Amino acid sequence: MSLLGAASMLALAAEPQRFPGADEVFTLADGVGEHPPVDDPETHRLLEEEPREPPKASPPEPLPTVAQAREAALKERARLKEVRSQQAAERKELRARHLMRREAILQRTMEQLQQERAEVALARPVNVAALADLDARLSYLYREYGRTRRELHELERVKRDLKQTRVAIQDTKNFRILPLVGPAYTPELGFSFAGGIQMSWTTDRRDRALPRSSAPVSVAYSTTGAVVFNTRVTTFWLHDKIRWNTEVWLKDMADNYWGVGYDAAQSPSKPDETTAYERFWWQVRPTLLGRVYKDLFVGGVFDFNQTIVEDPSEEIQADPDFVAFGPDNYNGGVGAIIAWDSRDFPVNAYRGIYAAATVTAYGIHLGGDNLYQVLELDYRHYLTIGRPGSTLAWQIHSRSAFGDVPYAEKSLLGSPFDLRGYRWGRYRDDSALYGLIEYRFMFLRRRVREGENPISRHGFVAWVGAGSVAPDITKMTHWLPNAGVGYRLEVQPRLNVRVDFGVGNDSQAFYFNFQESF
Repeated sequence: MSLLGAASMLALAAEPQRFPGADEVFTLADGVGEHPPVDDPETHRLLEEEPREPPKASPPEPLPTVAQAREAALKERARLKEVRSQQAAERKELRARHLMRREAILQRTMEQLQQERAEVALARPVNVAALADLDARLSYLYREYGRTRRELHELERVKRDLKQTRVAIQDTKNFRILPLVGPAYTPELGFSFAGGIQMSWTTDRRDRALPRSSAPVSVAYSTTGAVVFNTRVTTFWLHDKIRWNTEVWLKDMADNYWGVGYDAAQSPSKPDETTAYERFWWQVRPTLLGRVYKDLFVGGVFDFNQTIVEDPSEEIQADPDFVAFGPDNYNGGVGAIIAWDSRDFPVNAYRGIYAAATVTAYGIHLGGDNLYQVLELDYRHYLTIGRPGSTLAWQIHSRSAFGDVPYAEKSLLGSPFDLRGYRWGRYRDDSALYGLIEYRFMFLRRRVREGENPISRHGFVAWVGAGSVAPDITKMTHWLPNAGVGYRLEVQPRLNVRVDFGVGNDSQAFYFNFQESF
């Protein structure tokens, strides 16, 4: 390179350079200097803007609590159960359609073979081999047709029963209350006028399989001046894993006491001044059950009761049991219960079994005046005959008391829940045993709209039974027969008002109560 060329390049490097359209000079020799001026406002704003910090990561969501996780699991379980139920219903529907098509094909084929057989039988000479072949094919088709019809009928019956049960048990209203009044007559109360309310609700509206809880409350006033209060609360919790039941009684009435034992109850034949006294009695009996395996429940029971006697007759004052325990007895007990309950609806079952054993110990540990124990055994069986609403039910129940049992807490017969028709408390002893068999029938509606329960609100019952009392359950020799009929009115889903007329030995009674006797 010549000296002249080198000088020219140095002169160019030292000379300031301008960019096209720029207002200020940017000197290359200065290196990195000021930003070149720009005319675009948005570009200018971005150049002048301070650099931003990178966005901070959002904090992680908190983990759900145990209760929230359990609730989510229960919801998912209910959803999966509903999906499986829907899929099973769809499979049954597809199977039913297949069977109906098969039934039609078999019927057409049998008609064709029957016509062909008639033609072969009329032909001369008769083709015996062809007839035998046609008979064999027809016999096979008859068997297949019968099997198809039976399976189709079974599917239709299952679908019908499921629909009736769901419509009967489920209700869109969470809480229902209905007031009712009616007359009654019992030997111990005389004519009475009873009023009450039937309440029912569900503890979880999302659980369609959960039975409705119920609490019938009744108050009765009789011509003898008696006042009787009663409620039997039945509740179902946590998808029927927990059951909390409570029974409450209060009676203030003129009553009669014959003594202890079957023989004592025979004389006098009718109540008179020798058996008369005034009785005030109350009882509170809560029970808590928990499901431990399938239909097996275990739990505990408390029982608090008190009997106060006023104005006893001279004969009562001389009674050995009355002398031993006096006119005022308070008892407190605690016990255990184990039960198998497969009933479809415990308050008014169409099918299933209930078998329970309850042991209760009474004593001073709960402030009681007496020390004794009670063993109760209860077996109930419910069998649907033909269709839901037609039920054959039977019960065998025993109660045995051991120890220093006060006369008021002996095992009694004649309540509205056992031998209906006898005077409640006339027959009493340490042990009582009774058995009942009852047929319950609810009529069908004449017209059924879509989604409506085909079982009507009206029905009837009829029962027979027998019972006995004795010092020991193995020494029962005198049996008290019992029979009766009744009317049923469904006032809420599967909850009935019952009107029963029962008869016994020289006695009868007319009852007006909520719910079934067992």
